[in-house]
Amino acid sequence: MNSMLIGVDISKNVFVMHGIDSRGKEQLRKKASRGDFLATVAGYPGSIIAMEACGGANHWGRELQQRGHEVRLLAPHHVKPYVRSQKNDHADAEAIAEAASRERARFVAVKDITQQDLQTLHRIRERMVKESTAQVNMLRGLLLEYGIAIPEGITRFRNEFHQILESHNKQLTGLMYREFVELFTEYRELARRLEQCDKKLEAIAKSHPVAKRLLTIPGVGYVTATALLTLSVDGCQKGRDFAAMLGLIPSQYSTGGKQVLGRITKRGNKYLRKLLIQGARSMLIQCHRHPTKYYSKAAELKARLGFNKAAVATANRNARIAYRLLISDEVEFQDTVFV
Repeated sequence: MNSMLIGVDISKNVFVMHGIDSRGKEQLRKKASRGDFLATVAGYPGSIIAMEACGGANHWGRELQQRGHEVRLLAPHHVKPYVRSQKNDHADAEAIAEAASRERARFVAVKDITQQDLQTLHRIRERMVKESTAQVNMLRGLLLEYGIAIPEGITRFRNEFHQILESHNKQLTGLMYREFVELFTEYRELARRLEQCDKKLEAIAKSHPVAKRLLTIPGVGYVTATALLTLSVDGCQKGRDFAAMLGLIPSQYSTGGKQVLGRITKRGNKYLRKLLIQGARSMLIQCHRHPTKYYSKAAELKARLGFNKAAVATANRNARIAYRLLISDEVEFQDTVFV
């Protein structure tokens, strides 16, 4: 009983468990409420608990680890092929147990509370960025309907909005003038909160020893550095595996001994992939200002492949370097080494 593997289909209120022994034979088929789940699992000490890496999985994973269980989290798309016939909670729990029992199964690491906090902060920041951008675009579009064009650039938008609105006051009714002022006030509040969030991330990056090493990589700022801290590299054997986890390697469709490579796979963490590519773009723009070997290599890529392909290739290289810095406390970025 101690060696039982229990697949758990978690939800908001109902937890369905399916346990199998080392031979794959069913030993447990039970349902528990949210409040009774931990007490129910406590009746099977030393068991391996498998769950999908979905909402709440990290919380329950930490709780189960504290109680002496081994926790295995699986990506949902790795579980789906094992669902038999019609989909229901019991079928999902059985599929989770089946997938977790496979020798070549790949698992997602359970995030500790610090990683969870950082990830939450980044998700809040990303929401504010989207809302802020949407607010600016809406203001531009609505004002254009009244014949008022706002200059390009977010800085000019912030600094000149009131002046432009005042100069075109006669083109707006009193009702619309007040509405546009209120919309701009909402935008300024979003911008203020976003600035506060950025300051928190910057403070964390400057105080965390690993983040400080990551900040030495060209094209990696405090936002990207702290986002990298939320990832676990336990399942990666080398830097290429880490880049592959972020979807920064070419997709492959090879057969008959003929290798066919396509565009990047875009798998894994799209948020971090976006940050690395944006950082690489910024790096390529600044190449002429930094006459170092690392920047010179990026400039050669840009001249040979074009800006966009060079940006992805540079992001891939930065991801591999980040992996080296994440796994070793002694390795530091050096321009002469990582070329």
